[in-house]
This record gives sequence, C-alpha cells and structure tokens, in this order.
Amino acid sequence: MGYNRIKAVGLGAGLLALSACNSVPQELLKYKTTQPFITLENRELASSLAKKYPDDPFYTNQSEVLVEFYLEDKKGSRKSKREDQEDEKMDDMVTELKAKVTYYQSVLALNDFTDYRDQVYYNDLMTVSPIYYSYEAFREKHKWYYKTTFSSSYEVDGMFYTDARLKYFSAKIPAQGTQLDYVYSVVYDNVTYLTNLYFLDYMPMGKKSVTFKIPDWLDAEIIEKNLSGFNISRSTRNPRGSKIETFREQMGWDADSESDTKSKKRGQKRTKYNYIHFEASNMQPLKREKYATGPTHQMPHVLVSLKKYEDKSGKEKNILGSVSDLYAWYHKLVSNVENDTSKVAEKARELTQGKTSDLEKVKAVYYWIQDNVRYIAYEDGIAGFQPEACQNVFEDRYGDCKGMANLLTQMLRCLGYDAHVTWIGTRRIAYDYSIPSLAVDNHMICTLNLDGKRYFLDPTEDYIELGDYAHRIQGRQVLIENGDTFLLDRVPNLGYERNQCEKTESFTLSDDGDLIGQAKEVYRGESKTNILRFYNELKSDRRATALERYLNDQNTSLQVNNIHFSDLTDRVQPVTFDYDLRVKNHALKADNKLFLKLDWVGE
Repeated sequence: MGYNRIKAVGLGAGLLALSACNSVPQELLKYKTTQPFITLENRELASSLAKKYPDDPFYTNQSEVLVEFYLEDKKGSRKSKREDQEDEKMDDMVTELKAKVTYYQSVLALNDFTDYRDQVYYNDLMTVSPIYYSYEAFREKHKWYYKTTFSSSYEVDGMFYTDARLKYFSAKIPAQGTQLDYVYSVVYDNVTYLTNLYFLDYMPMGKKSVTFKIPDWLDAEIIEKNLSGFNISRSTRNPRGSKIETFREQMGWDADSESDTKSKKRGQKRTKYNYIHFEASNMQPLKREKYATGPTHQMPHVLVSLKKYEDKSGKEKNILGSVSDLYAWYHKLVSNVENDTSKVAEKARELTQGKTSDLEKVKAVYYWIQDNVRYIAYEDGIAGFQPEACQNVFEDRYGDCKGMANLLTQMLRCLGYDAHVTWIGTRRIAYDYSIPSLAVDNHMICTLNLDGKRYFLDPTEDYIELGDYAHRIQGRQVLIENGDTFLLDRVPNLGYERNQCEKTESFTLSDDGDLIGQAKEVYRGESKTNILRFYNELKSDRRATALERYLNDQNTSLQVNNIHFSDLTDRVQPVTFDYDLRVKNHALKADNKLFLKLDWVGE
C-alpha cells in the first residue's frame, strides 16, 4: 500500500486504511482535522531527498541544542532523587552549579512505513527529562505528546559494566514526507561531565544550531575543534524565536522557570547573559570507517571549558580552570581509595624472593599482574574516574585500567619503589592537558622512577615487556600523581624498527607444478604482542590448528607443515616461525614459458 492512497487528503479515510497495517500512531487516528497530515511541500522535498540519500531513511530538517547554566542548592534535587543512596562519595560529585542541555529535533521521513528511533546517553550524575513529540498536523494546535521510553545499559569497547545508560524511544512513521518533532533535556548534576558537543549525525542534516546561554557569573570558554571545511558559523547573538522557545510557549512554560535560572536575581544584582551561537547547514551524514581515528580528531565539535563561577553569596569557586584544578579533583578521588596493602605486600615479597636486581623484581610484579589479573572495563559513577581498592582487584583477579594501575602501584610501593598512578589519554583522543577537561584522558597506567629512568607501565597490555609501549599510548602526555603536586611528561615515541617484521621464503618447482620450500617469519613490537595474546588465549587443543591457519592465511592453496616456533610466552624475544610450505595452483607452463604468481597474500 503506497503513499498515493493518502496524498493530498486529511486524516480521514487514507490514514484509516493505513491503520490496518498497524503503522499509524493511534493519536493520528483520533485527531480530527481538515488540515493535510502531510503537506505537498514536505512530500516533494522527501521524494527529492530520497533520491539524493538512498541509504538514509530520515533527513533532519532542523536540530537545535540549547545549553543553560544555573545554581541550585547542592543537595536539593539529588537528595530527593537518591533518598536511598548510601554511598556518600556520590554526593561529593554533585555540585550546586548545574548545566541543562535541551535538544530539539525535526526529522523528515524519506520512506513509507518506518519506525524512527533515537537514544539518549546518561549516567547517575545526569537526569533525562520526559521526551515530548509531535507530528506536523499537531503543532499548530500546540499538541505535544509524552513519549514512553525504555532504558538499558550501554556497552562499548568490551565494557563489562558501566553506569552509562541509554534511554530509547521510537515513533511510527506512516508515509514518506511525515515530519516528526521531539524535545527533551538532560541536566548535569556535575558540570565537569559536560565536555563536548558534536555537529554531525548519522543522517543528513539541513540545519543545526548550538547555543550557549552563559550567565555573567560563570567563566566559560567554548573551544572550536575541526570546524574548518564545514558550513559552520559562530556569533554572539541571542537566537530569539527558536524552536525550543516556541515549544516552551506552547507548553505554557515560563522561559525563565523552565531554564531553571533560579539565580536570576542575586540580591540587587540582575544576572546578564552572554550568548555563543553556532549555525551549521548542509551537514552530510556521518559514515563509520574501519580503523578511523577517534571522533575528536576529525569530527567538527566544540569543547566546553568551564573555569570558575561565583556562588549565590558572591564567593568565587574554581571548576576546571587549569590542570591544577583537574589534578586536585583526580587526586581527591585517588586519596579517598581505602587501600589495604597487607595481602598485596605479602604477594609482592613472594614474587620477588630470590631476585637480586631491581629490574628483575619490577618485572616479576609487572608480569604477574599481566598474567593473573584480567582486564574487565568497569565504570560506575564516581568509579569512572576513581580506582578500585588494590585489595579488591587482587582478590577478585580482575579490574579495569584504574584498578590494575592502582594494584601495580601499591605492590611496587610495598617493595620500596617510587611508583605513581598516572592519567593518560590514548591516541583516540586529540586533546592533551593544555585543556583541563575530563575529555582529555580515558586511561590510567603506573609510572615508575628507577635509577634515573622513568618507566610507564600499562598492566592492561598483556605480554608487553618492561620498557616497551603500545602504539596507542606512544607520544601521549601523562599526568603523574605526586602527592599535592603533579608531574607532566610524555610516553616516548618508539621508532618504526620496533614493529619491523620479516618474511623469507625459498622454493623449488616440483614435477607436478607446485612450489615447494621453506619459510621463516619474524615478528616484533605490536605484531609480536598480538600473536602472544592470540595464542595464549586459545585452548591448548586448538593452538596447532590456529597456527596453521594463521600462517597460510586460511588459503587452501597453501599447505603448511612441520612448524617450529619460538617460546610464545616470552615477552622479550621476537616471535619466530619456521615451517615447510607447498604452494599449489601458482605455476603455469605454456609455450615453453613458465609463469609464476608469487604474491598470494590476502587471496
């Protein structure tokens, strides 16, 4: 059943006919109007856009984001929401300064009979408002509907557990040209978690605006990233007449009360607002590419840097105005960890018994954690930045990067070594600590000072030797815990020689036309550690078959036999393979000439 059945009609017979397909929202069937549900203009626009974007079921006509800040009693809303919260550490994360981000989306359906879906990310320090939506025929009548949503956990990059949540919602789309608008807000109970906002989406977009309404008592900087080459402009105007403003008027909400500007009047002083407004147009859909750098490297976005503010009494308070502020917050979290080192100290002494040199002792502890403590990403509110106590990681035999780094640090300190937990952002992140923000780092390691040399130890990197560094952290700036002070340094960049691999093959031609010979492969660096991980994670009865398939690249024309290999538990020496090789179907004799195909990699 196509759209032509209802073109240029109202909500009557056409939609009733479509209701048999269970594709029309019930509110459309109940709504009485002579106004066409789908305008001819939107129908023609959707038809044209469908040809331009054949792989995209929807087009964003307009997207608005409004960011507002206000002051609230620190314990007020959070206490009412978390009456049964027993963990007082979470309350330390709640601040009186709040950020409210309101989103307005207007999307156009490019296909018939589809479901529109979106999702909102949040955690225990964020509150998502009800989601309101409306169809084109309703907006003139100020009819907005509350949308039922469903929540679930959010998992990414092998995350075992995280307090990050997703709130899903969907809407039925009866025909091409349907226009759907929806609005919702997210309140940040700790504004440091508001880090960046992106302009691109996974669907094409006509217009997008991002507006920051900044009170004069807040020192904020909005930093542009990767905007060059895109149709994005910046101004300081107040975008009056926005869709968000219109929505609030239709709902009968006072603009000031809805934006929670409860601190508008501060004694005799009236708050003034500064606006930073971005307009983007004709944004192409975001496409996923394998092995692409992280989104902060190439996607257009703005980074929110909140430095300080004045509270209701006029007292100035720091947020994240410098790396010192960032470190002070991190150090407080680390200092609050209740480490009990009695058992880990005993294990450290056991591991180093009989070792004579400091390097051998450090290796014994470092490698033991790599081999015996499983990396499982775990984030839960404050634990997204606070390490787990060392005794818990030791007893459980698993932990995230923070817990494993803390365990390694405590074990080395028990042996008298100068070890420190260290924050770092992997190569996925484009920032360094010149920008004090929670968006700067996503990882934690251990720094060891020994005999005038500094080592960066990452216990989550299985089978990596002391002094070697994974590519993902090479060259990256680190923030080293050092009591009330901190140290900044960089992980060394290692030369290309670290990853050098060699393959040597020699053949003779058999009477039946096969190439018969021997091959030798040598792997170093990243390839070496990947092979060691892959091999040692396999069950013993599957290792021989797995090696054969690895060496012949699962190519049935290559027969691998008599495989000899180096110690595949040795972190230091290169990984080597020696084996016999028979290559079939790669030699052809014709007209007294011999044709050989010697490149069979990736066949």
